[in-house]
Amino acid sequence: MKNLIIISFFLLMATAVTAQEVSTVSVYSDYSMPGVKRIAVNKIDAVGGGIRVSFKIDDDSDLDLNFGYQLFSLQQDSALQRWNWDFWETRYKNRIAADLQADPRLAATINPIQKMDLYSVDLSFSHLIKLPAGFRIVPRIGGGVMFFIRRLYLEESWQKKFDASFTYEYSYRNFATNKTGNPYFANAGITLDYALVNDINLSAGAEFRHIFRTAGKFGYEQFVFNDALSINLGLTFVY
Repeated sequence: MKNLIIISFFLLMATAVTAQEVSTVSVYSDYSMPGVKRIAVNKIDAVGGGIRVSFKIDDDSDLDLNFGYQLFSLQQDSALQRWNWDFWETRYKNRIAADLQADPRLAATINPIQKMDLYSVDLSFSHLIKLPAGFRIVPRIGGGVMFFIRRLYLEESWQKKFDASFTYEYSYRNFATNKTGNPYFANAGITLDYALVNDINLSAGAEFRHIFRTAGKFGYEQFVFNDALSINLGLTFVY
């Protein structure tokens, strides 16, 4: 069922853009601030970017195909316990405790770090509102699918004190198994364009994204927010 939905979505996009005339192509960078956080995440934000190709429906309306990428940094209460990492739970945390207890010269600082790679594809409808002095407003609404990879690693710093004048120090990263999924979302946004030169606009905008609650293999249970607000800045090339 999951694969059928994904295939159907991409077939819809392919059908929608077939034989359509390209209206604009936009490249942008963005900053994202999730609103309602999930699964005990207490801090999260992201930087990223993307490309949007708009296909003309009529003189003032477009069908937009958008590809985006965002890298999230996040903090989560009891991150290691919530990850359910078998290697940590069954072997490694006990080994660390035993080594520290066996040798009082040892000291360790262990810090869990989380990142999330988010790839998104969406299809939206937009409408152009022309303003004086080279400005135009473009509201849009649509939806799509996201593919996420949550990553956790331990940043470990160890010290062993041999005498008052010498302490051996070393550090490394210990990576856990990734968590993945592909939840679906609806989005709405608005862009303000300004004509810099012929056929090139400076674009600034904002987008609100809401993630749908899904069961099973879509990965929503491991996804870290319900909605997010993004702001973006880029260039739009008019054809």
